[in-house]
Amino acid sequence: MVRVQHHHAHIASCLAENGIGDEVIGVSFDGTGFGTDGNIWGGEFLIADNEKFTRFAHFDYIPMPGGDKAVSEPWRMAFSYLFRYFGDNLDYKSIPLFRSIDDNKLSMVREMIIKKMNSPLSSGAGRLFDAFSTLLGLCSEETFDSEAPMRLESAINCRTDDYYPFIAAETIIFSDTLKALLEDLPRHRIPVIAAKLHNTIAQAILQTSHQIRRTTSINKVVLSGGVFQNKYLLEKSSALLRKERFKVYTNHLVPANDGGISLGQLTVTSKLRRKCV
Repeated sequence: MVRVQHHHAHIASCLAENGIGDEVIGVSFDGTGFGTDGNIWGGEFLIADNEKFTRFAHFDYIPMPGGDKAVSEPWRMAFSYLFRYFGDNLDYKSIPLFRSIDDNKLSMVREMIIKKMNSPLSSGAGRLFDAFSTLLGLCSEETFDSEAPMRLESAINCRTDDYYPFIAAETIIFSDTLKALLEDLPRHRIPVIAAKLHNTIAQAILQTSHQIRRTTSINKVVLSGGVFQNKYLLEKSSALLRKERFKVYTNHLVPANDGGISLGQLTVTSKLRRKCV
């Protein structure tokens, strides 16, 4: 048996499809994948080839109160993100979303986070989109898989290049993004905020790719993982990267989501086994 890390396999699937054999900047975004540190990954910036990878940066770790329950009830992720950055200094009932959530449920989720009970840490980009969507009032409880992010993308009906502030480092932190989002809620239309949120993630991809290029001189960027089924994010990110003279590669023949991951697993396994012969 050969073990292949989930997010490396996403990047390797795109490398195989595009016939790339050298190192790339691998941007691997999805909702869930087991990381090498025992946490849940999903907002990953890798330096990768068909054989190995190094994790360069990632989205901030946020507790998932209730585990999978936080996926089907994305309001839990909204609360978790806000509690991670603002703790009890925020009036949660001033936010429209939490006025509709039972006080006992909010208290329970808060205790789960504080006591680290059934609250695995996740860097998943999908979980961040869940939080964004539910804060905008688009989806507090899912009725089908990825409903919250899909509703967030569908809300966009305008053109803007504006984006929210964030901290781009080894850990990418969205405290400033959420603060600005809460300030925007009473005064801007939902479609504008949804576009700005997507632009923020695209900018995070661009700025982190710049950091990696400065460090390694790698100029090829691979965008893979289920989050890149989001057409707006994929096109916005690709356009920003190409404008800065990055070479951008994406999945076309195989799915960007887990439907294509077996190709990446086979690619890595084949490379490792050839070395052993």
